[in-house]
Amino acid sequence: MALSMVRRSVVVGLMAVLVGVEAAAADEAASPALGTRVRVTAPRVLGKRVVGTLVGLDAATLTLQPKGSTRTIEVPRAAITRLEASRRPSQRGKGAGLGLLAGLGAAAVIGVMAGDTCGPDSWLCFDKTATAAMAAVLTVPVGVLVGVGAARGERWEIYDSPRVHVGLGPVRGGGVRGEASVRF
Repeated sequence: MALSMVRRSVVVGLMAVLVGVEAAAADEAASPALGTRVRVTAPRVLGKRVVGTLVGLDAATLTLQPKGSTRTIEVPRAAITRLEASRRPSQRGKGAGLGLLAGLGAAAVIGVMAGDTCGPDSWLCFDKTATAAMAAVLTVPVGVLVGVGAARGERWEIYDSPRVHVGLGPVRGGGVRGEASVRF
């Protein structure tokens, strides 16, 4: 009898402390502005990380319009394990375009430098245009890959991701289930 009272006291004490920790963590976190591109991780609700536009945010729910969709999704804030806001868009598309131009330029230079002026008695000869076209098969993909790799990706800022998260809940058939996570 005395042991069960001690267990209940410990559980009630932990719950009181955890509610205080969660409330303090929630007060510290700022929120991204409406219309911001966000990335939401809520495995229990969404199943996967979803990127979209923030269209609504209150104490209980976050409303998100996923990328490429006209519908909205409401996600309980308690289910969100990570909320990130985009602070700088990706430059990878621009990098790919610059790499494409560099690859075409390199192919043109190779064609001019290595192409031959073919005469009627040459049986295996590639003129400057054909040499440039063959070089482009190699230089353009390499240029695009280098451009994408060298360009900066999107930069994300983390919101609503408490460093310490602890939860307690009842277990069917009696008992208490606990979960804890720590982010460094």
